[in-house]
Parts: sequence; C-alpha cells; structure tokens
Amino acid sequence: MSRRSKAQWRELISQQQSSGLTAAEFCRRESINPKYFSTRKVELTEAALSFVTLNSWTSTHSN
Repeated sequence: MSRRSKAQWRELISQQQSSGLTAAEFCRRESINPKYFSTRKVELTEAALSFVTLNSWTSTHSN
C-alpha cells in the first residue's frame, strides 16, 4: 500500500463529505482504516483552521 499525500487525504475527506455516507460507511467502501481516516481528518482540519486564524490575525494587525 502506498502512502497518500495531504492532497489525496483532502480529496478523500471531500468525497466522504459530499457522498452522504458516514465516515465509517465511506471507509468500508474505500477500504480505509476508519480510525486513521478520522485522525487525518482532524489533523488536516486543524491545520486549515490554524492557517485561516493566523492569516486573519496578521491581516488585521498589519500596517
């Protein structure tokens, strides 16, 4: 099994969200470990939120 890139995980997360399936159902269909899927989803979501928060803060506090 090859490792997935962050872009590939983002795509899988997007597919799951638009599929109407629960994460568990989606993982079963895609043969993905649901615990690992959940971990990657949290990591990537937190990273995206951190970027937006920091970017917003620097935009409002710049000269």
